Amino acid sequence: MREQQTYARLADPNFRTDPTLMAQSDSRTWLRTSLVIKLPDQPLSPFFQQLRAAYSAVQTLIHHFYPTTAVDVYLETAHITIKTLAEDQTQSVDDLLRYRAIIQPIVIRWLDVLASSTALYALGLFSSLTKDKGLSLGLRFYPTLPLLQIIRGEVGVALYNQAAPLALRPEQKFHTMLTHATGLRARLVDLPVTPDFLQAFKGVLESTDQTIFGVITDLQAADFCIRHGYSDQLVPLVEVACE
Repeated sequence: MREQQTYARLADPNFRTDPTLMAQSDSRTWLRTSLVIKLPDQPLSPFFQQLRAAYSAVQTLIHHFYPTTAVDVYLETAHITIKTLAEDQTQSVDDLLRYRAIIQPIVIRWLDVLASSTALYALGLFSSLTKDKGLSLGLRFYPTLPLLQIIRGEVGVALYNQAAPLALRPEQKFHTMLTHATGLRARLVDLPVTPDFLQAFKGVLESTDQTIFGVITDLQAADFCIRHGYSDQLVPLVEVACE
């Protein structure tokens, strides 16, 4: 994934990001509703201190080679997306409660079965480069058991088989199959990058491959929430927990 979706595109003379699409990704008018797991809200914990240092190293590198590039590091809205439910629609708490009525029993049932045996290891950073989001970096999570994948699948089946109409993203548009949490966006427009930058970027990124930033264990229903927010950061407007 990293070779094809980041390194190759950074060096491709024919690949370009789209400033208009990137601006839309940042816009407060772009709305999204998703089932997510909130990361621990402890900014001074080792979990976030190590991660902040890794992002800072990438940010410093980018600004060394491309001083005018906008780099956004965000941890306050950090989350793992389980499934995106809807886009481009304003929703209220009542709307989110309709999703929760379907999702909550699934989350609780599988937590009862697998939560005590499941750990999510935050190991290294993932990366991607796309036309609409620019360069993205985030935590890679490796679950010891497929708890999140099972919940994701059952939630999708349950939602799309509902007789009552719900605001839902077309199922074929949902592509987030990884377990990760994005935390840095760089709106690169000077492409292709120089060989020196690419080599240095690879070094910084791959130096984290054996870094365990943290481990999430003992997941509870309160850790799962349905969040309605703006931009791809999913800055919360309203949310309800699955507890």
